[in-house]
Amino acid sequence: GLDGGPRAGADAAALLRQATGWDVPVQALGYWLRGARAPGSESRLEFDADGRLARLRQDGWALEYGGWARPDAEGPWLPARITAERGSARVKLVVDAWAVP
Repeated sequence: GLDGGPRAGADAAALLRQATGWDVPVQALGYWLRGARAPGSESRLEFDADGRLARLRQDGWALEYGGWARPDAEGPWLPARITAERGSARVKLVVDAWAVP
């Protein structure tokens, strides 16, 4: 649905910036999606009463973790809802199901 159609290249952050104008720290996304801070830059974390991450601030982004799910009884707790904001950019992610190898 982007103007110019699909894009391809080796630098995902540059492609996203070109397509949307957003400067998204793509390297950090994998950590943030698992409810962890990315290494290498300063961050501020706040936890809920159960000890799970509630809020994370890093690289100018503010992430709010609105829920957690456990894919199986033995597995780790993983985020079910994340809202990320930076300036006027706002992204909301809802995970219906996690598949953990």
